Amino acid sequence: MYLESAFACGMFDGDLGADLRARLAGRDDENFLSGITECLTAWFLTRRLGLAVTPRPAGKECSILEFAIGAPDGDILVEVKAPRRPVARAIAGGPIEDVDIIRRVIRQANRQFKVGRRNLLVIVPKLITFLFPLYEFLRRDIALRALIGESTIRVPIDPGTGGPAGAPTGGFRYSGELSKRKTGGKERRFTRVSGVLFLLEHLQPTEIKHVAMLIHNPFAAQALPGGLWTGIDDEFVGQDGRWSWRKS
Repeated sequence: MYLESAFACGMFDGDLGADLRARLAGRDDENFLSGITECLTAWFLTRRLGLAVTPRPAGKECSILEFAIGAPDGDILVEVKAPRRPVARAIAGGPIEDVDIIRRVIRQANRQFKVGRRNLLVIVPKLITFLFPLYEFLRRDIALRALIGESTIRVPIDPGTGGPAGAPTGGFRYSGELSKRKTGGKERRFTRVSGVLFLLEHLQPTEIKHVAMLIHNPFAAQALPGGLWTGIDDEFVGQDGRWSWRKS
Protein backbone atom coordinates (compact mmCIF):
# COMPACT_ATOMS: atom_id res chain seq x y z
CA MET A 1 0.00 0.00 0.00
CA TYR A 2 2.86 2.37 0.77
CA LEU A 3 4.47 1.75 -2.63
CA GLU A 4 1.17 1.98 -4.51
CA SER A 5 0.46 5.34 -2.89
CA ALA A 6 3.93 6.59 -3.74
CA PHE A 7 3.51 5.57 -7.37
CA ALA A 8 0.06 7.16 -7.54
CA CYS A 9 1.27 10.59 -6.43
CA GLY A 10 4.33 10.61 -8.70
CA MET A 11 7.11 9.99 -6.18
CA PHE A 12 8.91 7.60 -8.56
CA ASP A 13 8.98 10.02 -11.49
CA GLY A 14 12.15 11.72 -12.76
CA ASP A 15 15.63 11.81 -11.25
CA LEU A 16 14.35 12.11 -7.68
CA GLY A 17 12.14 9.09 -8.29
CA ALA A 18 15.20 7.14 -9.43
CA ASP A 19 16.95 8.11 -6.19
CA LEU A 20 13.96 6.85 -4.16
CA ARG A 21 13.97 3.53 -6.04
CA ALA A 22 17.70 3.18 -5.40
CA ARG A 23 17.26 3.77 -1.67
CA LEU A 24 14.46 1.20 -1.46
CA ALA A 25 16.30 -1.44 -3.50
CA GLY A 26 19.76 -0.95 -2.00
CA ARG A 27 21.45 -2.67 0.91
CA ASP A 28 21.85 0.34 3.21
CA ASP A 29 19.39 0.22 6.13
CA GLU A 30 19.34 3.99 6.70
CA ASN A 31 18.56 4.68 3.04
CA PHE A 32 15.76 2.10 3.05
CA LEU A 33 14.29 3.56 6.24
CA SER A 34 14.22 7.08 4.79
CA GLY A 35 12.65 5.85 1.53
CA ILE A 36 9.94 3.66 3.02
CA THR A 37 9.08 6.40 5.52
CA GLU A 38 8.36 8.79 2.64
CA CYS A 39 6.12 6.13 1.05
CA LEU A 40 4.33 5.55 4.36
CA THR A 41 3.67 9.29 4.63
CA ALA A 42 2.30 9.36 1.07
CA TRP A 43 -0.08 6.53 1.98
CA PHE A 44 -1.21 8.20 5.21
CA LEU A 45 -1.85 11.62 3.68
CA THR A 46 -3.67 10.33 0.59
CA ARG A 47 -5.43 7.15 1.72
CA ARG A 48 -6.03 7.79 5.42
CA LEU A 49 -6.66 11.56 5.35
CA GLY A 50 -7.89 11.80 1.75
CA LEU A 51 -5.63 14.73 0.88
CA ALA A 52 -4.25 15.62 -2.54
CA VAL A 53 -0.45 15.75 -2.59
CA THR A 54 2.27 16.49 -5.12
CA PRO A 55 5.87 15.35 -4.58
CA ARG A 56 9.13 17.26 -4.24
CA PRO A 57 8.25 20.93 -3.79
CA ALA A 58 11.07 23.42 -3.32
CA GLY A 59 12.02 24.38 0.20
CA LYS A 60 14.40 27.04 1.46
CA GLU A 61 17.26 27.85 -0.91
CA CYS A 62 18.34 24.59 -2.62
CA SER A 63 16.47 22.14 -0.37
CA ILE A 64 13.77 19.84 -1.76
CA LEU A 65 10.92 18.81 0.55
CA GLU A 66 8.84 15.63 0.33
CA PHE A 67 5.31 16.82 -0.44
CA ALA A 68 2.94 19.72 -0.96
CA ILE A 69 -0.59 19.17 0.37
CA GLY A 70 -3.16 20.94 -1.75
CA ALA A 71 -5.46 23.13 0.35
CA PRO A 72 -8.12 25.67 -0.74
CA ASP A 73 -6.16 28.66 0.56
CA GLY A 74 -2.66 27.54 -0.42
CA ASP A 75 -0.36 24.53 -0.25
CA ILE A 76 1.07 23.05 2.94
CA LEU A 77 4.70 22.01 2.50
CA VAL A 78 5.76 18.73 4.12
CA GLU A 79 9.16 17.44 5.24
CA VAL A 80 9.54 13.86 6.55
CA LYS A 81 12.07 12.67 9.14
CA ALA A 82 12.62 9.21 10.67
CA PRO A 83 14.84 9.62 13.76
CA ARG A 84 15.90 6.44 15.51
CA ARG A 85 18.12 5.10 18.25
CA PRO A 86 19.94 1.75 18.41
CA VAL A 87 18.17 -0.65 20.76
CA ALA A 88 21.02 -0.74 23.29
CA ARG A 89 21.05 3.06 23.60
CA ALA A 90 17.25 3.15 23.78
CA ILE A 91 17.22 0.80 26.77
CA ALA A 92 19.98 2.73 28.53
CA GLY A 93 18.88 6.24 27.57
CA GLY A 94 15.13 6.36 28.12
CA PRO A 95 12.66 9.20 27.48
CA ILE A 96 15.02 12.15 28.10
CA GLU A 97 17.17 11.24 25.12
CA ASP A 98 14.04 10.93 22.96
CA VAL A 99 13.28 14.57 23.80
CA ASP A 100 16.77 15.61 22.66
CA ILE A 101 16.46 13.69 19.39
CA ILE A 102 13.11 15.30 18.54
CA ARG A 103 14.51 18.76 19.30
CA ARG A 104 17.42 18.09 16.95
CA VAL A 105 15.01 17.05 14.18
CA ILE A 106 13.04 20.31 14.63
CA ARG A 107 16.23 22.31 14.14
CA GLN A 108 17.11 20.36 11.00
CA ALA A 109 13.68 20.81 9.43
CA ASN A 110 13.47 24.50 10.30
CA ARG A 111 16.52 25.14 8.12
CA GLN A 112 14.69 23.58 5.16
CA PHE A 113 11.38 25.45 5.47
CA LYS A 114 10.63 28.74 3.73
CA VAL A 115 9.48 31.80 5.62
CA GLY A 116 5.87 32.80 5.05
CA ARG A 117 4.62 29.31 4.14
CA ARG A 118 2.60 26.75 6.06
CA ASN A 119 5.05 23.96 6.86
CA LEU A 120 4.28 20.56 8.34
CA LEU A 121 7.02 18.34 9.76
CA VAL A 122 6.17 14.62 9.75
CA ILE A 123 8.18 12.53 12.22
CA VAL A 124 8.06 8.72 11.99
CA PRO A 125 9.99 7.98 15.21
CA LYS A 126 11.90 4.78 15.79
CA LEU A 127 12.26 5.68 19.45
CA ILE A 128 11.49 3.44 22.42
CA THR A 129 8.74 5.62 23.97
CA PHE A 130 6.82 5.71 20.68
CA LEU A 131 6.98 2.02 19.77
CA PHE A 132 4.38 0.52 22.11
CA PRO A 133 0.62 1.23 22.27
CA LEU A 134 0.63 1.21 26.08
CA TYR A 135 2.84 4.32 26.11
CA GLU A 136 0.10 6.74 24.97
CA PHE A 137 0.43 9.07 27.98
CA LEU A 138 4.23 8.94 27.84
CA ARG A 139 4.18 9.74 24.10
CA ARG A 140 2.12 12.85 24.76
CA ASP A 141 4.45 13.91 27.55
CA ILE A 142 7.62 13.36 25.50
CA ALA A 143 6.20 15.18 22.47
CA LEU A 144 5.03 18.20 24.47
CA ARG A 145 8.28 18.44 26.43
CA ALA A 146 10.28 18.33 23.22
CA LEU A 147 8.13 20.83 21.33
CA ILE A 148 6.20 23.14 23.70
CA GLY A 149 7.06 22.77 27.40
CA GLU A 150 6.10 20.97 30.59
CA SER A 151 3.75 21.25 33.54
CA THR A 152 5.22 22.56 36.78
CA ILE A 153 4.32 22.70 40.48
CA ARG A 154 5.35 25.85 42.32
CA VAL A 155 5.73 25.85 46.10
CA PRO A 156 6.27 29.24 47.81
CA ILE A 157 9.06 29.06 50.40
CA ASP A 158 9.33 31.07 53.61
CA PRO A 159 12.98 32.28 53.67
CA GLY A 160 12.88 32.47 57.43
CA THR A 161 11.90 28.88 58.11
CA GLY A 162 12.78 27.24 54.82
CA GLY A 163 9.32 25.66 54.82
CA PRO A 164 6.32 26.22 52.57
CA ALA A 165 4.71 29.67 52.75
CA GLY A 166 1.47 28.71 51.05
CA ALA A 167 -0.33 26.14 48.97
CA PRO A 168 1.43 24.77 45.84
CA THR A 169 0.09 25.92 42.48
CA GLY A 170 0.24 24.35 39.04
CA GLY A 171 1.77 26.10 36.06
CA PHE A 172 3.38 25.57 32.69
CA ARG A 173 6.95 26.29 31.62
CA TYR A 174 7.59 26.99 27.93
CA SER A 175 10.83 25.07 27.58
CA GLY A 176 10.26 23.13 24.32
CA GLU A 177 12.09 23.69 21.05
CA LEU A 178 9.16 25.51 19.39
CA SER A 179 8.96 27.85 22.41
CA LYS A 180 12.57 29.02 22.26
CA ARG A 181 13.23 32.71 21.74
CA LYS A 182 15.93 34.27 19.63
CA THR A 183 18.97 35.41 21.57
CA GLY A 184 18.34 38.73 23.29
CA GLY A 185 14.79 39.16 22.02
CA LYS A 186 11.16 38.19 22.44
CA GLU A 187 10.70 36.68 18.96
CA ARG A 188 10.34 32.90 18.79
CA ARG A 189 13.00 30.99 16.84
CA PHE A 190 10.99 28.24 15.15
CA THR A 191 7.89 29.98 13.82
CA ARG A 192 8.30 28.43 10.35
CA VAL A 193 7.11 25.06 11.68
CA SER A 194 3.30 25.20 11.56
CA GLY A 195 2.84 21.80 13.14
CA VAL A 196 4.44 18.42 13.82
CA LEU A 197 2.75 15.15 12.88
CA PHE A 198 4.01 12.02 14.64
CA LEU A 199 3.13 8.94 12.59
CA LEU A 200 3.55 5.62 14.40
CA GLU A 201 3.43 2.00 13.24
CA HIS A 202 2.46 -0.74 15.71
CA LEU A 203 2.90 -4.33 14.57
CA GLN A 204 -0.16 -6.45 15.41
CA PRO A 205 -0.55 -10.24 14.90
CA THR A 206 -2.37 -9.80 11.57
CA GLU A 207 -1.82 -6.16 10.60
CA ILE A 208 0.08 -2.94 11.17
CA LYS A 209 -1.89 -0.42 13.20
CA HIS A 210 -1.18 3.26 12.55
CA VAL A 211 -1.44 5.95 15.21
CA ALA A 212 -1.16 9.64 14.33
CA MET A 213 -0.53 12.52 16.73
CA LEU A 214 -0.59 16.13 15.45
CA ILE A 215 0.76 19.03 17.51
CA HIS A 216 -0.04 22.50 16.19
CA ASN A 217 2.62 25.13 16.90
CA PRO A 218 1.07 27.86 19.11
CA PHE A 219 3.74 30.29 17.90
CA ALA A 220 3.63 29.51 14.16
CA ALA A 221 3.82 32.47 11.80
CA GLN A 222 1.46 30.55 9.46
CA ALA A 223 -0.95 28.21 11.28
CA LEU A 224 -2.22 24.97 9.80
CA PRO A 225 -5.80 25.19 8.53
CA GLY A 226 -8.57 23.32 10.31
CA GLY A 227 -10.88 20.78 8.71
CA LEU A 228 -8.16 18.68 7.03
CA TRP A 229 -7.19 16.40 9.87
CA THR A 230 -10.13 14.02 10.38
CA GLY A 231 -8.48 10.67 10.95
CA ILE A 232 -5.78 11.97 13.31
CA ASP A 233 -5.98 10.00 16.56
CA ASP A 234 -4.61 12.68 18.89
CA GLU A 235 -4.42 16.42 18.21
CA PHE A 236 -2.94 19.18 20.37
CA VAL A 237 -4.83 22.27 19.25
CA GLY A 238 -5.86 25.67 20.53
CA GLN A 239 -9.40 26.97 20.83
CA ASP A 240 -10.40 30.33 22.35
CA GLY A 241 -6.88 30.79 23.64
CA ARG A 242 -6.77 27.43 25.44
CA TRP A 243 -4.60 24.56 24.24
CA SER A 244 -5.45 20.94 24.93
CA TRP A 245 -5.43 17.42 23.52
CA ARG A 246 -8.37 16.42 21.36
CA LYS A 247 -9.16 12.94 20.06
CA SER A 248 -10.58 12.55 16.59
